[in-house]
Amino acid sequence: LNHPGVKIMTMHAAKGLQFPIVIVFGVEQGIVPTQPKLEIDSEVHYLNEKRLLFVACSRAMRRLLVFASKDRPSPFVQNWNTELWEIEDI
Repeated sequence: LNHPGVKIMTMHAAKGLQFPIVIVFGVEQGIVPTQPKLEIDSEVHYLNEKRLLFVACSRAMRRLLVFASKDRPSPFVQNWNTELWEIEDI
């Protein structure tokens, strides 16, 4: 973590850390949130995945970029307020 370059990590590994710029990608249906395992309550799993995305996004100190699929959007980003987010089609 002391290396002055780009760090790539899972959302789980980012807990408790902060970075000037954070990029979260792969926010699309089937990836974020992941599919729950059969033995896990789907509502509990969904809420845990939502918290995990929040933790990843809240690691940004100055700039946050979230890459989400337009064709297969995650339910977590479908209702984001466009007045609060700068949304671009790439």
